[in-house]
Amino acid sequence: MKRLIAPAVAVVVVVVVIVLVASSGSSHRLSATFMSATNLVTGARVTAGGEQIGTVSGVSLRGGLADVKMHISNNSVWPLPRGTQAEIRWGGTVSYSDRYVELLPGPKGNPPLANGAQLPTTDTVTPVEFDQFFNIFNAPARQSLDELTDRGDATLASRGPALRAGFGETPGALEQVADTLGALGEDPYALQTLVSTGAKTAQALHAREPQLVDLVDGAASTFQTIAQNARDTERTLAKLPAGLQAAQTMLGELNPTLTRLGSLVHTIAPGAGQLRSLASPLSSAIHTLGAVAPELNSTLATVQDHGAAVTSFLDTSQPVLSELRPVLSSLAPMLGCLRPYAPEIAGWFSTWQSMGSYYDADGHYARVEFQAFPFIDDDPATPAQIVADTPGLGYALLRPPGYGVGQTWYQPQCDAGPSGLNPADDPEANGG
Repeated sequence: MKRLIAPAVAVVVVVVVIVLVASSGSSHRLSATFMSATNLVTGARVTAGGEQIGTVSGVSLRGGLADVKMHISNNSVWPLPRGTQAEIRWGGTVSYSDRYVELLPGPKGNPPLANGAQLPTTDTVTPVEFDQFFNIFNAPARQSLDELTDRGDATLASRGPALRAGFGETPGALEQVADTLGALGEDPYALQTLVSTGAKTAQALHAREPQLVDLVDGAASTFQTIAQNARDTERTLAKLPAGLQAAQTMLGELNPTLTRLGSLVHTIAPGAGQLRSLASPLSSAIHTLGAVAPELNSTLATVQDHGAAVTSFLDTSQPVLSELRPVLSSLAPMLGCLRPYAPEIAGWFSTWQSMGSYYDADGHYARVEFQAFPFIDDDPATPAQIVADTPGLGYALLRPPGYGVGQTWYQPQCDAGPSGLNPADDPEANGG
């Protein structure tokens, strides 16, 4: 019996040594620095080209950034070339908490990354979270949006058919927007230029608000003046065909006279050479005018027939332009507060550009989202106590622009100031 046990133990030891040697040679280490790593946990998948090549071995917070360590167990992709990028992605459209890391290998031919290399934030992509988008709508923004909705209802209530026709064209427009956002996502420099140009444009419009208001007022006054004089113009056009008819009759009678005048000019040619050179083009012009007169008469008759439609259009345009001024006044502060969030909004659209493609054969669409927090909704602890008791948990009552990437840009005029990042200032701390 002892003789059988000894060879068996030896075989087990040999197998263990082989496994350890094989495993030590096929696992490689790689780290990446992200702006944040929400819901990314140890053991999460690491993929490349849709195939799992490793797992996440650790997630830690360092200097306000997330340090993600990975083990790469697939030797077919190692060594990864320099220029490799890492993205944190969602496991599916119905899973908010299932996160994994996708590696995008750099160009072939680049020098290889060393074992244990660290990818900087310039080579990583952090997804935009829902709260970053929803926190845009603070109290002033909600109030302005409420006023805009009320005024928009008064302006657009009678234009349902036109809006319905416009919404009918929306799917094609959304597909074009998705294609455009996809192209921008592939070209970060073009996206940066677009965001920068949009911000400058919004800033220029905000700075020219008085001039825009004066422009709208001037346009409204102009249309109002045209509408007030439309009936006088219509009466003038009504009398114009009869006058042109009389002119046509007169030109028909004038033609023989001009012929006789031509003979007279030839008779007095020796003494009026310059007059004869003028008579020929003048006669041609008069003949042309006689030929064009019937068409002009028909054109003026058409204008007269549509005078009532023009008057109705101008009468309809006047109240719309009058209501457009307060709508623009309500829109200006909203644009001023939304402008700093342009990069976050662009990132959200880039992440959700495919949301319109999940429909079944009947045109139905569904999305389910799940998120779990390390505390209950009716937790009696204050926000400051929860943050202190939960390592890695941050706080932002109203997240300022750039907060997610470590480039905070405070907007006190939009209630997005430094106090919004202090849990001790939360109204819940005082029972609010």
